[in-house]
Amino acid sequence: MAKETHNLVPRPPVVVVMGHVDHGKTSLLDCIRKTHIASKEAGGITQHLGAYEAEVASVDGGRKITFLDTPGHEAFAKIRQRGSLVADVAVLVIAAEEGLKPQTLEALSYIQKEQLPYVIALNKIDRPEANPDKVKQQLAEQGIFVEGYGGNVPTVLTSAKTGEGIDNLLELILLVYDMNEKKADYQAPAEGVILESSMDAKRGISAAILVLQGTLHRGDTIYTPSASTKIKLMENFLGKPVPEVTFSSPAQITGWDIQPLVGEWFSTNKPEQTQPQQPDAPEQKKQDIPKNQLAIILKADVAGSLEALETVIGSAISELKIPYAVVDKSVGDIVLWDLKTAEATNAMIIGFKSRVTSEAKNYIQSRPITVITGDIIYHIAEQATNEIKKNLAPDAAQPTARGEIIMIFSDKDNRNRQIVGVHLTEGIVEKTDWFTLVRDNAEVGKGKVLSLQKNKDGFDMIKAECECGAQIETDATVALHDIINFFNK
Repeated sequence: MAKETHNLVPRPPVVVVMGHVDHGKTSLLDCIRKTHIASKEAGGITQHLGAYEAEVASVDGGRKITFLDTPGHEAFAKIRQRGSLVADVAVLVIAAEEGLKPQTLEALSYIQKEQLPYVIALNKIDRPEANPDKVKQQLAEQGIFVEGYGGNVPTVLTSAKTGEGIDNLLELILLVYDMNEKKADYQAPAEGVILESSMDAKRGISAAILVLQGTLHRGDTIYTPSASTKIKLMENFLGKPVPEVTFSSPAQITGWDIQPLVGEWFSTNKPEQTQPQQPDAPEQKKQDIPKNQLAIILKADVAGSLEALETVIGSAISELKIPYAVVDKSVGDIVLWDLKTAEATNAMIIGFKSRVTSEAKNYIQSRPITVITGDIIYHIAEQATNEIKKNLAPDAAQPTARGEIIMIFSDKDNRNRQIVGVHLTEGIVEKTDWFTLVRDNAEVGKGKVLSLQKNKDGFDMIKAECECGAQIETDATVALHDIINFFNK
């Protein structure tokens, strides 16, 4: 950001709205903006970071507030964190009938880390089971003391359904912001942050931006560390073309040659150099995939969703305890390139809100390529897990025990036999088991157990959690900290 500015004037507040899934964040914004964004979201869940402007009446006339609406599902933690990094004020939305939930506490941690001024909205008070006092007690147990409850954190009771408390919420936001007012310069070089980026077959690469300094004009060239573009099309948050946008305003910039990375800062000042991203050919990717790994290709409509998809799918596959590799990931439609990459790497394609093009559909029909798509992220993870389980070899689906190699002793008489110390973390290992070795998320070998020992005594089976010894036979090279998965014969 620029260090020296002139003509400083108060900058409208940027407010991030955070909280647990289905606690009413987007519905509150609907009520404020008199629109119906929530009804357009699959499953009623916000799965992107959205930026919206609202005109708010105040004692000194109309004032603008920019709201950042963040998704509450646990998969979208990085999007919520980015929202807290660029905001001036946070609104923590808590459903008064449910109280504190995991993503409530996560949002609080981001707010506290960034030292963001914040307001708590106890929402859904129209419901009979709403209990604001119980929520205030829960907050106190977390060291958060609200006004009227031994502290000074502003709190307002709201209902997105009836509109109750909305005006009070807006007044509190402006009051809290005015105590920590930010200023900016209209004439300074435009600077801000990339909120989101996407790829459309017709429009090309677009990026949602938030201007935090200066004024951005159509015809300007903007730069990020990884990309740049001369602005030919700039739209406001309503999707209408505009000639310029100034600080605290979100906008959509279309026409990038390279997709900018979410979270990057942009400026109209040219940096010393950019770092363009170069795609690999499918044949190159094939050489990079270790044997015995599950290969997956991830697609999503926007970059923030791609992050979330990778997190959710990675967690789901990890629970299956099998090695995997993400051979490619990108935003936009699922196209012929993706299918050819899948063929070259024997990969499964998993898409979140990504459309399969007509050309790709025709290509799939005569080829055994697995493509899983959907609009709700945890449904996609479930489908992918079920598909992976179907394709697993029966004897590899469920290891019966798992541990970590902590000691290695060679057998002088037989180079393929070794005695290893194992920290057995789960399951039951038997002396007739076979095993796989996993290193850096890749299977590096297999072998069989010859004998088991614990506290210098021999055993037919050993139960976790403990440290034990095992004589094993394998052609693979065993290394310290290898993960060893045991299977019954």
